[in-house]
Amino acid sequence: MIPKEILQLSTPEKLQLVEELWNDIALHPNEIRLSPEQENELDRRLEFHQNNPGTGIPWEEVKSKLRSGR
Repeated sequence: MIPKEILQLSTPEKLQLVEELWNDIALHPNEIRLSPEQENELDRRLEFHQNNPGTGIPWEEVKSKLRSGR
């Protein structure tokens, strides 16, 4: 159940909260458990990126597009 206070936040505030939570989770990478399927998918994507480095989009650009609704 989502706390009432969170439901009352605006969408941009909720996105900011999600970002802050994600950053906090990232501080403890050893606590994150992936399934074998998830590990395989991440390995596949990493290999693709290493073979095609120009196809990625910088994180700041992704965030900007998300925030602007494009």
